[in-house]
Amino acid sequence: MSAQNSSGRVTRRICAAPVVLAAALAAPRLAHAFIYTENFDIKPVDWTALNNNTGGSNFGFQTTNLTAGASGAGESGGTFSRSNIRGYYADTRLYGTLTQADFIHGEGELDFRNGATADTDHAEGHQNINTLGSNANIFGIGIFEGGEGGTPDTGFRFTYQIYNDGGSDLHGTRTFFNNGQYRYTYDWNPNNKEMTVKLFNSAGTQVHNESSGPLDITFQLNAYGSVSGMNGSVEATKFTRCAPTPRSTQPSCPR
Repeated sequence: MSAQNSSGRVTRRICAAPVVLAAALAAPRLAHAFIYTENFDIKPVDWTALNNNTGGSNFGFQTTNLTAGASGAGESGGTFSRSNIRGYYADTRLYGTLTQADFIHGEGELDFRNGATADTDHAEGHQNINTLGSNANIFGIGIFEGGEGGTPDTGFRFTYQIYNDGGSDLHGTRTFFNNGQYRYTYDWNPNNKEMTVKLFNSAGTQVHNESSGPLDITFQLNAYGSVSGMNGSVEATKFTRCAPTPRSTQPSCPR
């Protein structure tokens, strides 16, 4: 089996058409919420890459429109190969570090199209570029190859994916979905210590809604984007981010 292909867009949420990622920070950090959107209409200067063209992987900015979202051409994605080499293409200017005490939100669009040949797993979302080599501090969604656990090889499996600061692998039920274009969201609520992920098909119908239940974990996140070297991939992604608000309140970020 070969590497997986994927692409997407960013608004700092994560996905193939405008992706939105939101994070609410608490005092004494910033006092007001903000939203950052990256549509990839041009190559963003604040997105950087490491090992994104090694070990069979080839991902990053591209001018395609595989996710077919409303924002038009331009996205982040490519091929993510099974490899022990960790890499990323990410916005590394979050202007601070997010932790388990912060509200965190991410969303975006993705396109997955090579389930028959995919042989890797892949993460999209918040991360820490200083600890990727130890599989620590990865926080978002997981895209896993089909063809395992009795699932067909005509698509992918989806759930939340977390590696805490100790490198522990925490994920939900890897639910199968057919090749195609999707939109996803994920939210961390520090009040109940739960992660919630949702997936919507190209018609906008919610096809997945999963919560982790309480998780007593710690993590530190300083970037947002794609992570390679985990076994998987998507065809396209986009991202959006919102931050910050006091930790005692819900984030004023779009859903």
